[in-house]
Amino acid sequence: MNTCAKIIHSQEKDVQRRITRNASQRVPTSLEQDGSGCRVKINVSGERFSAKLHTLQKYPNTLLGSQLLLLFYDQRKDEYFFDRDPDLFRFILNFYRLGKLHVSDVECLEAFRDEMDYFGIPHSAVDDCCWNIFKKIRNPSYEIGIPKNDLDGSNKDTKELGRTEQTSNPETIGHSISCPKKSSKQNPYNETSKIVYSGSGTKKKDTTKRTLVPLKKTFIQSQIKDGKSICRTLIVQDVLQYFYGLLILASAACNAIETVDCRTKTKCGDYYAQVFFAMETFFAAVFTADYVIRFLLAKRKCVFLRELLNIVDLIAILPYYFELVFKFLIGASDIMITFRILRVVRLMKLNRNSPRLQAFLLTLRNCASDLLFLYFMFAFGILLFGGVIYYAERNSSNAGNFTSIAHSLWFTCVTMVTTGYGDVIPVTVMGKIFAALCGFCGVLVMSLPIPIMQDKRATIDTQY
Repeated sequence: MNTCAKIIHSQEKDVQRRITRNASQRVPTSLEQDGSGCRVKINVSGERFSAKLHTLQKYPNTLLGSQLLLLFYDQRKDEYFFDRDPDLFRFILNFYRLGKLHVSDVECLEAFRDEMDYFGIPHSAVDDCCWNIFKKIRNPSYEIGIPKNDLDGSNKDTKELGRTEQTSNPETIGHSISCPKKSSKQNPYNETSKIVYSGSGTKKKDTTKRTLVPLKKTFIQSQIKDGKSICRTLIVQDVLQYFYGLLILASAACNAIETVDCRTKTKCGDYYAQVFFAMETFFAAVFTADYVIRFLLAKRKCVFLRELLNIVDLIAILPYYFELVFKFLIGASDIMITFRILRVVRLMKLNRNSPRLQAFLLTLRNCASDLLFLYFMFAFGILLFGGVIYYAERNSSNAGNFTSIAHSLWFTCVTMVTTGYGDVIPVTVMGKIFAALCGFCGVLVMSLPIPIMQDKRATIDTQY
């Protein structure tokens, strides 16, 4: 037994014993020792590849980096044989070398995903530059797979997952388990495998079947248990998010109702002062508890305090405590009105719990350069038509409404945005013609951002 073979067999002696009854006959001599380390020879449908052993073992939760590689060892030819697509295997092998999985835009994307599933590489390993291409064929159903940051086996639970999951039929290696409601039909481990494939592609019976079945049962039970716990966590998280959003809306509603007249010249906030104070105390207590808990759980406190949304949360709860200080300690009630304005900031807290609102804001940010150019053209049109209409109307009986170009800008602005208040109108023929052109240009400029934002939103939905 050469050095590299000892490295492999020493890592998982128990799993190796289950793969074969005679370890001495399954020693892979295809591991060559050279100056740079051990090399593994891999034959993919007749095309041979070579890779360093330590490169493959960087990701032990995948097929090539785990003990399951021994199942594909061809002792006669002294190599590991895979009856797969050699062109797509180049991308799989480069993942082990580079740590990033790139997608081929020439090959069939469905076939590429099948190769990833076969070799146990999760979809999250696809690099950002290729994510838009890969997302086109990704199954949108909820999946439970190996996280990207756990491919190296640093997570203890993920290590155990890699040891048990991969010991099933090689044709189903890498498949992830769906949410428990759908797992009965989609989980490939639900059917008991009666045949184990050896490395050379021949069928082998009864040697490892009795040991693989208990492992698969253990894996199924652990995955279903984890899936149920994750689903329960997601349900609780959604309920809390909806409850938190309702509190924000209720707080904004109370802030608006306070300004309504309940009696003659008496605001509801003054007439029912105790009721509104109790409700504001409840809202402030919930928002404060949420902020403090998230601050205590944050690993980097300084980064937490500098985040924009956390600053918004802090500004939203400070007015209540300022009111308490000025009302009960200082006794200045007039200053409290100034701090009540900051309550409106609470509506911005909805951005944290609304993925759609976050996507909308991200869309605006991504198309900011395009929108800035369009609105530059919009401002240019306002100035242009403002000057033209001024000179067209200055000698008419309506000259009092267009005393200067600056006064004409109001008319051109409300015309280009298609509002048209009608408080100022041109009376001359030339003025009406240019006013019509102004409105037409306004419709054109205002409609251009819509397809741009739709395209950016589609890109964001594809990525996230």
